Amino acid sequence: MSRTQKTTDEFRLVPLESIEWKISLREFAGQEIVDMGASLRVHGLIEPIVCHPDGEGKYLGVCGKLRFLGAKHAGLKDILARVHRFSGEDEMLEWALAENLHRRDLSALERAESYARLAELRKKCFPEESVVEGIAMSIEQLTGTKPAAQTVRKYLEIDARIGKHARTVNLCREGKTASFLKISHLEQVSRLDSDDKQAELLSYTIREGWTVQKLKKAVDQELGIVKPAPVAGSLGSEPATTEPSPAETIQTVVCQTCKASLLLIHNQDGTHKLLLKQRKC
Repeated sequence: MSRTQKTTDEFRLVPLESIEWKISLREFAGQEIVDMGASLRVHGLIEPIVCHPDGEGKYLGVCGKLRFLGAKHAGLKDILARVHRFSGEDEMLEWALAENLHRRDLSALERAESYARLAELRKKCFPEESVVEGIAMSIEQLTGTKPAAQTVRKYLEIDARIGKHARTVNLCREGKTASFLKISHLEQVSRLDSDDKQAELLSYTIREGWTVQKLKKAVDQELGIVKPAPVAGSLGSEPATTEPSPAETIQTVVCQTCKASLLLIHNQDGTHKLLLKQRKC
C-alpha cells in the first residue's frame, strides 16, 4: 500500500456523470447534501475530490463523495478532481478512510469504525505492533495532520467493545449527522455487555441530544449501580443542611486527631441539632 504521492497525479475537471462510487463509507443526510450544494454555489470547491481513472473516460470516486453529491444538487456539470492511479482497492479504501477521519463533523462512532478498518488494512501488510503508528503516519501523509498514537489506540479499544447492532443505529438528528457524539459517549455505552442495550441507549443519546453525564446515569441504572441517598448525621455523609438558615447559628468543633467536624446548630426556638461530618484521616 503505497503512501507516496505519484508524480503522474493530475488535476482536471471531470464530468459528474462519468464518476462512479464503489467506496461508500456512510450515507449522507439530505440536509448535508443541501448545505454542501449551497456552499459550492457561494464559495466554490475548496478541496478537489479524488478519482481513479477507470478507462474510456470513466472514473472511480475515492474521496469527496459529499462534495460530489453537493455539486450534483447545485446543478453543476463537472467537478475539479485529483486523478490518482491507485494500485488496488485496498489503497483506495485506505485513502478514503484517512480523508474521512480528517473531517470535523464525524461522529465518534464513525471515527472508531474508520480507525478499525484502517487497522485491518494495515495488518495485511505490517506487523501488529506497528499498526497504531502506521495509521497515524498514513493519515498525516494524506491530510497533513497526524493524530496522536494514544488517540488512535483509544478508538481501537472502544471499537472492539461496541456491538454490531450499536453500529447500525441511525446517526442522523434533525437532518444532520450527530457529530456531537464523542468518544466519551462511546466509553459509557461500551460498559454494557448487551449489544441491544448499547444500541438502545445510543439511539436515545442521538435522538435526545444526551450529554455524557446523562448517558452515564442511564448506563449506571442498567448496571444496577444506585448511589444511596446520604443520611444526615451518619458517619461519612454530608449533613442534610450544609448552610444554616437565617433562624440558626452554627458552632463547629474540629477533632484534631481524626479531623471530624462536630456541628452544633442552635435554632431560635431553643432547639438544637448535632451533626457529625467525618473526614478521612
